Amino acid sequence: MVTDRMRVEKQYQHMGGASNPSVIERVKQVISNEEFALNYVEEGQVEKICRMVGFSDPLIVREYGESGRKKLRVSGSYGDLGLQVWFSNQHYLFKFLISLQLLYTERKISSAILITSTKDETIDRIRRIKLSKGERPPKSTVNYCDFESSVAQLRAVEEVITIPLTVMGLQESV
Repeated sequence: MVTDRMRVEKQYQHMGGASNPSVIERVKQVISNEEFALNYVEEGQVEKICRMVGFSDPLIVREYGESGRKKLRVSGSYGDLGLQVWFSNQHYLFKFLISLQLLYTERKISSAILITSTKDETIDRIRRIKLSKGERPPKSTVNYCDFESSVAQLRAVEEVITIPLTVMGLQESV
């Protein structure tokens, strides 16, 4: 099942935002031209779009734990621009923000993009998926990541997360 096209509905510039506006515009353009499946999050469709634009595969930032089996990762990079695509558990966002901050502190990237969905899109996506399974839909984001919460979290920790970051909130086109 295919939904209508998506668009970047909201954008927030943390610490001045990402330093490569032409890449941001290209990502926005490719997103708006694609048709999205109902389960676009599970299929990694946004990550695939970013790879089409030129972003790398996911990067391991650090390995940790006794066996080194745990890893801090980001979704990719394009030159000195980092990427994190995240739609799942809101609380994991800090792990990715720390990973991007580490890359920035180590001068491996100079800025980054975070792509998630708006609160309305998150609620609507969960509703559509639940209804397609014959399940009762929730009335909230149910702890999934959304643009508005992500921006609020970034503002709350701006003394710690200092990487210039553009947050993009996706919304289904009407």
